[in-house]
Amino acid sequence: MSYGPHPVERWRRAAFYVDKLLKGANAAELPVEQPSTFELVINLKVAKSLGLTIPQLLLLQADQVIAVGRPELVRPMVTDVLDERSHLTMTGRIA
Repeated sequence: MSYGPHPVERWRRAAFYVDKLLKGANAAELPVEQPSTFELVINLKVAKSLGLTIPQLLLLQADQVIAVGRPELVRPMVTDVLDERSHLTMTGRIA
């Protein structure tokens, strides 16, 4: 289980800063930003191997649920793009 800043959003914000710097902005004058979007990811395969039971309410609130071996529990999401030029990753979400 992990809870943290959404990785795609972090890269978008980094690109924003790179753009400003390349356009001549002074790095010392750019504001420091805190993440504004977070995601909860639960890996049921690891939880099962550790003997943990994840409450249904927590599973329903998760942004992503990784469930290997039980495809009927999840539906694929094509929104998670690792590299738009090469391939898409498939993750699961509670159906």
